[in-house]
Amino acid sequence: MDKRYRDALLSEIDLITYSTIIQGTDDAHQQSNNNRIPLRSIYFGGGTPSLAPADTIQAILDRILTHKNGPFIVPNNNNPNSRRGIQDELEITMEMDPGTFDKPKLIKLKNAGINRISLGVQSTHNDLLENLGRTHRFQDVLKSIEMIHEVYKENINYSIDLISGIPGLSMAKWIETLHIVTTQLNPPPDHISLYDLQVEKGTVFGQWYEDSILNVDDDNDLDDIGNRNVGGKHDKYTNGKKQSHITTFNQNESIINRSRLQLPSPEECAFMYRYASGYLKAKGYEHYEVSSYARIMDSPPSSSERSTSSSSSAPKKTRNGKGRRSRHNQIYWEICSSWYAIGLGATSSIRGKQYARPREMHDYIQWVNRTLTTYTENTTQYISKESDMSSPSTLQNEVWLPPWLPEENDKSDPWLESNIFKYKSETDESDDYLLDVIMTRLRTKEGLDLDRIVNVWSNGHEKVKNILRGAQLGLDLGLLELLRETELGSSNGRYGESNDEIVVDSTIELSSLPSSYGILCPVDPDGFLFSNSIISAIFSEL
Repeated sequence: MDKRYRDALLSEIDLITYSTIIQGTDDAHQQSNNNRIPLRSIYFGGGTPSLAPADTIQAILDRILTHKNGPFIVPNNNNPNSRRGIQDELEITMEMDPGTFDKPKLIKLKNAGINRISLGVQSTHNDLLENLGRTHRFQDVLKSIEMIHEVYKENINYSIDLISGIPGLSMAKWIETLHIVTTQLNPPPDHISLYDLQVEKGTVFGQWYEDSILNVDDDNDLDDIGNRNVGGKHDKYTNGKKQSHITTFNQNESIINRSRLQLPSPEECAFMYRYASGYLKAKGYEHYEVSSYARIMDSPPSSSERSTSSSSSAPKKTRNGKGRRSRHNQIYWEICSSWYAIGLGATSSIRGKQYARPREMHDYIQWVNRTLTTYTENTTQYISKESDMSSPSTLQNEVWLPPWLPEENDKSDPWLESNIFKYKSETDESDDYLLDVIMTRLRTKEGLDLDRIVNVWSNGHEKVKNILRGAQLGLDLGLLELLRETELGSSNGRYGESNDEIVVDSTIELSSLPSSYGILCPVDPDGFLFSNSIISAIFSEL
């Protein structure tokens, strides 16, 4: 890794530190826990971060977690100077490709703080990996998992990525792939992400399969699949993750027999999605988000095991239950979530403001240096005004605010959901934000809390009525369900966490104002499969 890039990354973390000091109420050279940002997860992604030197990863984590004046704080960590205490409370994930690391490096990464690995498996079939332009083969996958197990032992926590809809993938091969990853990987993955191949303009596959982009049948009920976008996160939620596997594909077209690289049909892709959902559920995985599965129980024993064992054949819960969900990925799907980002092309979202860094190395380093210069110049001017030192709010109003923060002078605690709701509902973008909430929540198992919308937007009842009109066809077709509590007003306001009895209701009475609308949830798998169409129908009513 270029030393200039490493230095720029560390400098950007320092910029986050400066911004937390400026927004706080302490001396300009002193940081306190009151100003620090609560941290839930750290994710090294984009490209192949496992190729970065281990000491660079160590330096980044040190600057984030254990630096004296670092910007973040780990909640519930009684010993902030202890790396072990931090690791117990944080999920720290690194994307790694098979064949890009060895055991000594893995040990260094574990010691640095990496406690979760996202392994880019993509496929268990070597011919399909070759079609994708991947350099690893399935034996590399097995070797990588073996090393991960040896290093992390009982604390192993790893996820794998698989891609459906790729050239040459048949339904039989997809069934075999799922069987292999759930029965032949030891131990089985704690988390599985399934993505459908996105064929896009400007890529090699986009040139080969132009019809898949341009000639989608608008009348086809499988439009969600026909657009080759099933299971992928959209807009700011994609983070370019699955697209990067294709845009960086530089294999010579002449060495591939194009006639054998047939893309699965939309109907075949729909089968693959449905089959994966049912099969993985039977293997003890929870389908908690459109493309994500978390292991919540061990696989049921085989028939031979049942015949020789007197124990119950019921699946056993894992020790962590739903803790195998990806904490980091869930942030993207939550309402009012904020995340910081550093590095080339990284996009942050702070109190509703998205900000993307430059994508070219030269531009990114220039941007970091320019922002540092702006901070230094403005801070020097501020400190020279002795009268201002007694009024920290003056700094917030007159001096520097980083470009990734909203410009509004909101003195309320920005990390509380209620205040972020207030911030969003008081801006001109509140309707756009509602669309964002609908788009994200209807791609999760927990669904869209309609009562929350009523409580947040001034015309919430009207908004919910329009949402339900748009959702009516999905409800009629069994793609959606409306969950209502039997005791009105007893909701605790958290998605899927109420202890009250819940009943399914597909009837909607729009002429009255019920005291509780309930939670609108996608039905697995077709509610996820057709989520684009469902969401579009709702948008048309708003």
